[in-house]
Amino acid sequence: MASGTVVFANGTSAAVIAATAAVFGGLVAAFANRGVERLRLRAGLVEKAQERRLATLERFLLATNAWIDWLSFLEDQGWTNESAPELNKRVKARDDAYRQLLLLADDSFFAWLTTTYRDAEYEVKKTYARAVRNGIKPDENALAARREFSRLL
Repeated sequence: MASGTVVFANGTSAAVIAATAAVFGGLVAAFANRGVERLRLRAGLVEKAQERRLATLERFLLATNAWIDWLSFLEDQGWTNESAPELNKRVKARDDAYRQLLLLADDSFFAWLTTTYRDAEYEVKKTYARAVRNGIKPDENALAARREFSRLL
């Protein structure tokens, strides 16, 4: 018998080899599946983050359009003291959605929101919203600011 060879009684060497191969194969499969599961987990997290960003963007657009639509309605109907609570509710919804969108925005979208969008919104507030709240018919600059803001959205 050669040195280093193990002989099992009753021919169990084939069973031991098969068992060892099965254990080794199981370990290899577990190791391979670990990488696949990590990829699946990462893909799931990325998908959830994208869904959250999309839902936040949708909420922001709905709130902003609701605000501008209410101002347009008030322009047509005229400002009354009863108009203030609804306008305040819409302004708060828009501001909350804007802040949440800033938190989830990537760098380029964040830059766009804090420059282009913010400037257009400020112009609408300064001209159109102020005229409507004061019961004054908005001038052409205010109407142009509202149109530009709506186009930007």
